Amino acid sequence: MNLKATNMCKTMCLSVVLVCWICAFQAAAQNKPLDVCQVLQNLSHYRGQMITVRGEFVGDRIDGPTCPTLKTGDHEWHKSILIAIPDESDPRIDPPAGWKIDLKNWDKAVKEWQALRKRWGASRPVFATIVGRLDIRNEQLGLPERVPALPDSKLIPWGYGHLGLHPAQIVLLDISDVKVSTNRGH
Repeated sequence: MNLKATNMCKTMCLSVVLVCWICAFQAAAQNKPLDVCQVLQNLSHYRGQMITVRGEFVGDRIDGPTCPTLKTGDHEWHKSILIAIPDESDPRIDPPAGWKIDLKNWDKAVKEWQALRKRWGASRPVFATIVGRLDIRNEQLGLPERVPALPDSKLIPWGYGHLGLHPAQIVLLDISDVKVSTNRGH
């Protein structure tokens, strides 16, 4: 009976260790940033949520150049997410962010990006990790919000940024880990 109890104790201890390892692995996976493609392919899931996303940093946006094409009807979106700086007086951020960012940190990240681009040119993409709230318009969910396109007056979905090119925006809370990469998957 003593041997049976010892084996049972060993099995229970091993089970506890295994459960702890699984929980630690899941926690680490939850802290891993999403990539731009994951976000673009699941816009309705992440809408309104605070997310951490890593992508190719291009000053006012993060790109996912290798992402599958995202379409609303016949319209093909840019494979990017606009970065919106929270400002309570900006009507383009709706609902308002309710937080302020450290503008010095943002300026530092932009300067790092500019320095890396100057040093490496377009041959090596610069990546950054962005934390913020993901906003999408109803149009990406199939609801009617469209604007006329010129010159053919065809209606196109209403996105974010210059000419409404981006299917989503992330209202910035933080930016970090601005680094050059030798490959596009970093």
